[in-house]
Amino acid sequence: MKHSIDDIKRWKSYGFVMTPVENKRPKGKTWRKDWSDDELLKAKRLGFYHKDSNLFTVDFDDRGFVAHKYMSLLPDTFTDGKEVNGKIIPTHLTYKVNGVAPPKFKYPPKASKEEGLILETLRSTQTTFVGEGKHVIKDVPPIEADIDDLVRRKKLICFLSEVERNWAKKGQRDEAFLRLQGALARLPEEYSTDLLEKGVELLCLNTNDSEIKNRLNKLSYQREGLNKGRTVYGIKELCSYLGVKEFLSYDLFKDKSEEETLWSYPCSTLNEFITTEFPPVKFIMEPIITDRSFNMISGDYGSGKTMVGLKLALCIASGKDFLDFKCKEPHPVLYVEAELPSADIQKRIESLRYAEVEERINKSETSPKDIQDSNYFNIITRDQLHMKGIKNGFEYIAIADNDQVAKRGRQIILNTALKIYKRTGKFPCIFLDNFSILTAVDENKSVDWQPLIQWFIDIKTRFGGAHFLFHHANKSARKSASGSNFALRLADHHFMLVKQGDDEKFEMRGKSTQSKWIYDKRRHIPAEHQTFIFTCDEEGNWKKYPNLTQRDFTIIRELKEGKTSKQIAQDHKGDKGFGHSTIDRRIAELKKKGVIK
Repeated sequence: MKHSIDDIKRWKSYGFVMTPVENKRPKGKTWRKDWSDDELLKAKRLGFYHKDSNLFTVDFDDRGFVAHKYMSLLPDTFTDGKEVNGKIIPTHLTYKVNGVAPPKFKYPPKASKEEGLILETLRSTQTTFVGEGKHVIKDVPPIEADIDDLVRRKKLICFLSEVERNWAKKGQRDEAFLRLQGALARLPEEYSTDLLEKGVELLCLNTNDSEIKNRLNKLSYQREGLNKGRTVYGIKELCSYLGVKEFLSYDLFKDKSEEETLWSYPCSTLNEFITTEFPPVKFIMEPIITDRSFNMISGDYGSGKTMVGLKLALCIASGKDFLDFKCKEPHPVLYVEAELPSADIQKRIESLRYAEVEERINKSETSPKDIQDSNYFNIITRDQLHMKGIKNGFEYIAIADNDQVAKRGRQIILNTALKIYKRTGKFPCIFLDNFSILTAVDENKSVDWQPLIQWFIDIKTRFGGAHFLFHHANKSARKSASGSNFALRLADHHFMLVKQGDDEKFEMRGKSTQSKWIYDKRRHIPAEHQTFIFTCDEEGNWKKYPNLTQRDFTIIRELKEGKTSKQIAQDHKGDKGFGHSTIDRRIAELKKKGVIK
């Protein structure tokens, strides 16, 4: 663009203190400011000094020209640009200093143009604006802008530019927009809904998305949800969905006051604390499973861990009681079965539901095909992943010395749970079966357990629900879960399952599960609930018994054989605990507990 003497006079009226420019620098060894109109007219390029002109310039340096497409988010003012492939593209917006120091802004803060610089504020050098490939696009006096508002808008441009570079493909954008809007909805009120909606609209236009109205509606809905305490997606969920480690530009939204707030906690005086109404402890299954809890179930091979887990999940999902534990109401579940073949799990579920289905068929005369679980029960197996093309199966949720990779595995499970949450309105209880298959850690090192356990605690605190981690028992003592006791210290409850020995088992037809249920750790479970024995036969019938000793089993078996207490005492003469009076007392106790008639 060639300039005229009228142009020079007009720009001087704007307050421009101009200089001829050569090789991107003011002409001459010193930065002269007393160039004549004739010298300026003859110059191939012109620039203006920032400080002397009382101006500053927002310089868009994005080599991919993505950020430039969001320039309209900034207030209209004097605008210049350059010619690229025969097309004139705006690159600079110039504003008048209004008594407040021009904002120091550069993002990324240490990047050059070659290293991905997006935009920066030029405050103390000069801006080349006309001549040899440079063009004035909007020739108006620079305006005075609200500095704080201008900085907020520049931060938003940087963020949206990074998002657009990593944006979802068509067909995946509904979920992507839901997460983006959630991340934007969390910004301070200074970022008005109108401003954010304009940014989203530009993203739609830049990515050829025609569903603009539908996209914009999500933002006000998300902000309303946050104000009402509903769970709303955030930046972590957006990053996970787009497969991005992080959006560093989102950190621009954290101002100093936020950072200072993070270094203090909202403490209460004694009076304030005791008069505050906190959420009460609620039971999902009374009295053993509470809402907002992290639970561990461990046991040796054959102790029934998976059978118990599946039965608990089925009962929680359908609102049914388990043994003599009372389910308060139906609650969605997500069962992650990482080890067993799907066909085995199908058989186990069929067995667990056999008695229930038979009862319902007899009552309603419906066929088994009519018996449907609610959509509250959700399960993922390794076979399902393979059938969907995920050949490597489940991603690890804990990895020794590489938690960055494990975060992805945990996030995938969380994303799956959030889909169920969106569909049902309740965050599901997560069952992870089991630790050994889903992790690659040294189970004896607490540092390897820590990220996973903290993740569980974060989930129960943020979303509620009762969550379960299955683990094998200590191979030597079988008195606790294997590995570090770090997890046990942070768990709310730990249920140990110990299978009955061959000489302890009940006589039951067909294949059965018979184990002791031990409360290894309890937080909300009343003390009167002690170790008990449970059985499950192949037709899905569950029974609970008091914790019986080997002597009890001997007495029960021999009574079934028709012997009297006197005959039992005679047959075991000399054996400890088998005196006639002792056997009579024990029989009375077994009758009282309902073990024998």
